[in-house]
Amino acid sequence: MASALTGYENLPDQLAELAGAIDEMRADIALLRLHNSMVGRLALELLDGKSTQAFTAVPLLCDALTEGANRTASRVAKLAN
Repeated sequence: MASALTGYENLPDQLAELAGAIDEMRADIALLRLHNSMVGRLALELLDGKSTQAFTAVPLLCDALTEGANRTASRVAKLAN
């Protein structure tokens, strides 16, 4: 019986770590969705001629999207190993 349990002693800690990583990724994905939505809305404002401030906001949001996507990809790669 003891041999069947070998290697499972750390399972609760590993599952807690996995749950934490998943929560972080869910937050990252929610933020990415928000940034993506905002880029779309600002692009629409630019096309409609309603906002000139969007010219500076869109590149900043795109940079944030890139950074967030890279961070999420790194977390996924880490979890895969």
